[in-house]
Amino acid sequence: YKRQGINAEYGGLIMSSKKTEVLEQQTQLTTSFYAEDLLPFTRKPLMLIIDSDNAVAFKHLTSPFGAPLICLLSPQLSLVERKASRGSEFTYFLNSPVSAFCQALGLTKVSNDQFTKANESLNAYFGSIRKVLAASSQSLEPVYTQFIEDEILFHFIAKFLLCHTFFHLLKSSHSKREYYPSAVPAIPDSVVLHDEVCTCVFSWANIFRVTDSFIDKSDK
Repeated sequence: YKRQGINAEYGGLIMSSKKTEVLEQQTQLTTSFYAEDLLPFTRKPLMLIIDSDNAVAFKHLTSPFGAPLICLLSPQLSLVERKASRGSEFTYFLNSPVSAFCQALGLTKVSNDQFTKANESLNAYFGSIRKVLAASSQSLEPVYTQFIEDEILFHFIAKFLLCHTFFHLLKSSHSKREYYPSAVPAIPDSVVLHDEVCTCVFSWANIFRVTDSFIDKSDK
């Protein structure tokens, strides 16, 4: 929903499900959540994770105080139906990447051995991608170098990279950026599509025997 103000053309997030015709405009003005509502919280370093079909409303949020700020935004479109109470596969990837991988591909019968191997691959990925991020300080915005020092924020960033790369490598969404999550500041492709990230996704494809659902490694 839209109102006058900072980045007003991008609207906000409706926080109420009530949409009566008479009270719709007034209700949405008072119950919608806008990017500028967060400005007081940008006095200190802040990471935002926005999962909404209008996440773009937060794409131009900046801190007037100069504090570090990262926004991880869900894709415009979702391959899996979004559930209002749970979010999309974007939220799922940031919480449980292996389970999100299986859900996005419609895998309902997964063995314990497959799940264990996939999680072992994920743990190895965390170790390698930390080194990649640390070594990419010249191409990454400085805020990322600062935030990866926090273990929780590092894992969110690492899982975000997996989510982005998954949808890039998946045939049904390859080269369709409306299905890719985005980050502000932007993360260069040299990091998002780094071999370490792609290797993790391809290893899951092998473990779960769904390699046909992904593009060839040479086409990434």
